[in-house]
Amino acid sequence: MAEEKKSWWRDTKGKIEAQVDSKKAQAADGAVAAGDRTIQKEFGFTKVEIYDNGFVRVSKMMTPLTPYEKLHSIKFQQQTQDRSGVGQVWAGGPLSSSQRRTLSLTIATDGTAARVGDI
Repeated sequence: MAEEKKSWWRDTKGKIEAQVDSKKAQAADGAVAAGDRTIQKEFGFTKVEIYDNGFVRVSKMMTPLTPYEKLHSIKFQQQTQDRSGVGQVWAGGPLSSSQRRTLSLTIATDGTAARVGDI
């Protein structure tokens, strides 16, 4: 019985290591195809990296295994709402701004179209 558990664990560990090695190889290939990083910025709690050859990486927690995706489009939008009267007093008092600004970034890639977030 103990030998079966060791065998199962060894097999499972080997499969996991093979998957990690595969992901590392894919990430290395992606890094070569992406080229040099042009820009790295944080948008809200999300990190965005854009590369010379039209690739992008988007993640809340960037790691070496975060995939490179071909960038199709990127859109930045700013909205401003006027708050006046009761809304302004409720939101922050008479000394707060009478306008509410919302910024959003939408990135479309081969795999996904993701709204990065609102600030």
